Amino acid sequence: MIDKFLRMFPLLLRRGLPQGGLRRDLWVSTADAATYSVMVGCGETYIPAFALALGLGPVAAGMLVSVPIFAGALFQLVTPLAVRWLGTNRGWVIACTVVQSLSFVPLVFWALRGKAQLAELLVAASVYWAAGMAGAPAWNTWMGTLVPERMRTSYFAQRNRLGQFCIFLGFVVGGLTLQAGETHGLTLLAFAVLFTAAGVCRLVSTLFLAACSEPDQRSTVATANGVAAAQQDEPPPPTQIRQLHNAISTMIVSPSGALVVYLCSLSFAAQFS
Repeated sequence: MIDKFLRMFPLLLRRGLPQGGLRRDLWVSTADAATYSVMVGCGETYIPAFALALGLGPVAAGMLVSVPIFAGALFQLVTPLAVRWLGTNRGWVIACTVVQSLSFVPLVFWALRGKAQLAELLVAASVYWAAGMAGAPAWNTWMGTLVPERMRTSYFAQRNRLGQFCIFLGFVVGGLTLQAGETHGLTLLAFAVLFTAAGVCRLVSTLFLAACSEPDQRSTVATANGVAAAQQDEPPPPTQIRQLHNAISTMIVSPSGALVVYLCSLSFAAQFS
């Protein structure tokens, strides 16, 4: 039933997409990055500010930054089970993005109503982060099988560059919208407009994801089994614990390791404050 439901979406976009297998998939993946990033810029970024606009205070805004992310980190642990049950990374990713787009609906409602409880905002934000973080591992696996290794570096560099620009664009447009709303005494209405735009952008992103193909899982497994069989005569690789120990030891003494420690400390301090 899920496969039949997902096959309906590409029909809506078929005429506007370039023809050809890999080129078409890369095009829709790039379009997904653009629309997703606009959602982050004009929606996700302003959820804590929405709590302040509702008069819930800075403590509530801080909780909206930290608690939903923690909930999302826990919920993504169900991703392997969900992908195994569905039999497809693509189906799980699309299900998560649909839920993420719908998580903006109560935010729009509360903005129009003019009030909301902190617990309600925490639930909506937790659903948003849980859906986003749960779909990320499956999306990484899906794209890893879709994009050829020879072009991954250049493609994802350009894709990420476009994504960062679209985040900035959504952030600026969102700020201007809120400024205009505050000037006319319609701040909460401006939040409703932003969250509506964010939900629509995520829904459009879902359509692009649905239009992207997924390699046959059986051929991927067969390839992996073939590689494993060819490597049976090779010495066993280091254990994961030893690999982690070596990575940490190398990071501590290298300049890049100092940079990683600095960035982690900065991120922790910023989130804590």
